[in-house]
Amino acid sequence: MRAVREHDVLSFSGDSHRSSLEQQRFPIAPALTAVSKTASAISAAASAFLLAAWLPIAAQAQADNTPPSVPTGLAGTAVSPTQINLSWNPSTDNVAVAGYYVYVDDQWQTPLGPTTATSFQHTGRSPGTNYSYRVSSFDTSFNDSAWTATPVSVTTPPQVRDPLKWPFASTSIWNMPIGSNAVYVPANIPIPSAPDAQGINWADMPNVDEDIIVLTPTAPLTNIVRNNVGWNPGDRCATNNPGDLLFQLPMPSGFIVPSGPGTPNSSAVFLKPDGRTLIHTQPFARCVAGDPGTTLTDELAFPPVDLYGDGIRGSHGGSGLSAIGGSIRLGELQPGSQGPRHALKMEFDAAQVLSRCTSPDPGGDCFRWPAVNADFRAETYYGTTANPPAPSAMKMGALLAIPAWVDLSAMDLQSEPGRQLAWTLQNYGAYIVDNTGCQCFNIAAENGPNGSVQAQFATDYPALSPMHRRVKDNTPWSNDLITLIRALHVVDNNDPASIGGGGTPRQLLAPPIAP
Repeated sequence: MRAVREHDVLSFSGDSHRSSLEQQRFPIAPALTAVSKTASAISAAASAFLLAAWLPIAAQAQADNTPPSVPTGLAGTAVSPTQINLSWNPSTDNVAVAGYYVYVDDQWQTPLGPTTATSFQHTGRSPGTNYSYRVSSFDTSFNDSAWTATPVSVTTPPQVRDPLKWPFASTSIWNMPIGSNAVYVPANIPIPSAPDAQGINWADMPNVDEDIIVLTPTAPLTNIVRNNVGWNPGDRCATNNPGDLLFQLPMPSGFIVPSGPGTPNSSAVFLKPDGRTLIHTQPFARCVAGDPGTTLTDELAFPPVDLYGDGIRGSHGGSGLSAIGGSIRLGELQPGSQGPRHALKMEFDAAQVLSRCTSPDPGGDCFRWPAVNADFRAETYYGTTANPPAPSAMKMGALLAIPAWVDLSAMDLQSEPGRQLAWTLQNYGAYIVDNTGCQCFNIAAENGPNGSVQAQFATDYPALSPMHRRVKDNTPWSNDLITLIRALHVVDNNDPASIGGGGTPRQLLAPPIAP
């Protein structure tokens, strides 16, 4: 090959031998033309610099016009209703294969990738949908192969929903995605501060409010008796205080719920033997295997709920909202997951975070739909320490979300569970369901006969464990939650006629379920 001259670098038409796909993906010619137009105006030193930079590219372009071979053996498998895995045999090239592009439904203008692997995971697919795929390769000189002649067709299976793991109607407040018409109002949530004498912030970030979820309709019927301790000092496990029978509910004989430490909410839900009636109560305890369980509240406080219904009512006393809807469930938030596909539940210090109000009664201003009540005497302490005052939209029952315009990838989240929660908060949001009564932040998660989300978190993320953290810990997990809280807004037009704000849902609706 002859030596490359300065004229070759400044006027070389590098696109002359490249495919149309290649020219669109690697537009060399416009860059070279720009160099040509400005060459007369630059100094000799600058010309030498340009020559040094472009000579290897020009030489390589003239040296290698041979595209790599077409990938063979393309195969695809739907591993879930929303994910398809592809694989193929490697291409060969006279110099080196640089990577591959994946094409969906012959959309050659917008290939997926590039990837250097001979496999690809295509996530975010629609359940019960057919997709066709082809693959091409390219080399280090930007030569493209043709794509695979015969596409591979893969159909995702329909989404099947287990009502015990993913309960309530598709249009339930817990399952309805945020909509395109959502009106976002800044929540202005302050980060809790509980410093000690040395100024170290011991505020929970997060504390985990464990919802006791017992969905074992064939388990032995267990007596649940009244215990009047509630949130006062005393033993929640005493079965003679006064001990009158409130319920007989299915519960494995070995399942234990300690009385403490402290006075947790211990909102509980049980599935009756009919397989669809949910009984809510709180605070639940059972300290000895085989003994009766204890609680303070009966069906007059929390009416029965249908597993296949709207799922609104339940035993989070500060709002009257569900003890199962919105809870992070076992199997969620695990490595490789996208994030829970339902709204979450959050709890804040109502004195610092919620707005001042005058009446907690029905029709009053201390709560908003879907909450059915506020805390007792909420008018005396909601918003009393907020400085500046909390926005008027910040009430018990408010739906919080990360606005649609926020680029989650730019939030610099450092932990996988933090990134998963960000996805959920932008697509489904979280409801304020209780008052923490302290400078702390809580999220609700499952504890039941099959285990707890806190124990699952410790197994899945040992470097981040425990799930319960404090601001002072300064871990990727706790810091991510601080970042998420600061990003939250109120979906101010969330109401029965436009759950999530209305418009086009950000995600597909949950598959329908029926008894």
